[in-house]
Amino acid sequence: MLIRVLQYCLPSVRVCGLVLLNCMKHTEDIDMKRSMKCGLVLFTMLMALSIGVALGENVTTANKTTSSNITNVAIAGSNSNVTDAADANEKEAVNTNETGEDNVIIDSITFSSKTQYIELKNNETSGQDLTGWRLDVQNKTVFTLPKFMLDANARVKVHAGTGKDSKTDIYATNSLLTKADDEVSLLDAKGIVVGTSEESKEMSDKPGDA
Repeated sequence: MLIRVLQYCLPSVRVCGLVLLNCMKHTEDIDMKRSMKCGLVLFTMLMALSIGVALGENVTTANKTTSSNITNVAIAGSNSNVTDAADANEKEAVNTNETGEDNVIIDSITFSSKTQYIELKNNETSGQDLTGWRLDVQNKTVFTLPKFMLDANARVKVHAGTGKDSKTDIYATNSLLTKADDEVSLLDAKGIVVGTSEESKEMSDKPGDA
């Protein structure tokens, strides 16, 4: 602050000195006192003006700094709120996937000496992209679904063996199960468990379920 005031005042002092010297060279002794008084008034005015300019610039700089800080705080708060909302939505999505409700579930499992398949059902009101989803049996991946869209409220059977894929049937070309009560898990493309055979069994055992 002091340095800034001096920066503005020193040029004013220099100007006043030059004015006074010029007056002294071109005036008589009788007018010397009058010239000194005029020079002193001029010096005082220039000093006051310089200090005022310095103070005004300092206040402007402080206001800009304060405004910048307020803006940064507001942006940080806004970003924090957006991040918190995104985290909450992600947690909610994960919780929904883990329960298997209103999503894609393992609807039934069929295992026999002649055939075996795992049937998936989409409980959503819109189609679900199952590309990259996996079926794990006893915590080991046995099949990764190819590019496939399961329509709303539709079912698809994942068969062990060979065949032609369709909207209702997909063929894994290899064995899926080793026994009827194998633990089967359905994982989405991110590796999140969205359904299990245990949940499917519990749902089918509820009274009144079809």
